[in-house]
Amino acid sequence: MADVIAELADAEFHAKGFYGEPDEADSFPTFFDLKNRLERQRYSGRRALWRDSCLRILRTFTFGPAADAFNARDPIKLEDLLDKPVILELDLEMPKTVRTFFTETILRWIHLYRLSQGETDKLRHVLVLEEAHNIFPAKLTDNLPNGGLENVYREIRSFGQSLIAITQHPSLLPIYLLGNTHTLIFMALTHEADIISARQALFLDRSQDVFLDRLKVGEGIVKIKGRLTPTHVQFPETPVKAGAVKDGDLK
Repeated sequence: MADVIAELADAEFHAKGFYGEPDEADSFPTFFDLKNRLERQRYSGRRALWRDSCLRILRTFTFGPAADAFNARDPIKLEDLLDKPVILELDLEMPKTVRTFFTETILRWIHLYRLSQGETDKLRHVLVLEEAHNIFPAKLTDNLPNGGLENVYREIRSFGQSLIAITQHPSLLPIYLLGNTHTLIFMALTHEADIISARQALFLDRSQDVFLDRLKVGEGIVKIKGRLTPTHVQFPETPVKAGAVKDGDLK
């Protein structure tokens, strides 16, 4: 199925001049172009079944309000977004499959972009991933060796890219994510599975589970690899006035 989409994309990029001189390139192809080209194609045998599956995927990216975000003829350069504070909000009206695709695509692109820049000891950028268990689901990745996102999380920090993963449920994160995190900060947890995952990541004894359960608001247990053993900390309260930042300010 991936071969069919790759062939469609290759044909569209060729048709729009991206394989010739840079000045010959017209505008970027979109999922609408791929869908229209596929609807004109006729296959037999197994590829006919792949065609139907590809059409379902392409319809996902050409339907509803989210279609505008995925089908820009003159898209924003992603590298420009890495030079300024940016919030990417994936609305719930967007299908989960599309949200997953969008997130993985962005992460893989940033990874390849940093690889092209080369390794460095200098911090280039910080990426905060909220609700990280939706991006790195443990049940789908723990049994898949050398997954693409696993390589991203293992390698990207060597190229000046910092990743901060935030989740309320550490038990839903894959082992490779917790195992490759330099600084661990656990705050109040209530579910037994989350407390067990936190205890294992912190290398605490089974009898110390109770400390994770007793954490209050503003308290946490922090471990920094090679620098700080699991330590109880208190975070100073930072007053935040609701509504102080308007949507217009963000725009």
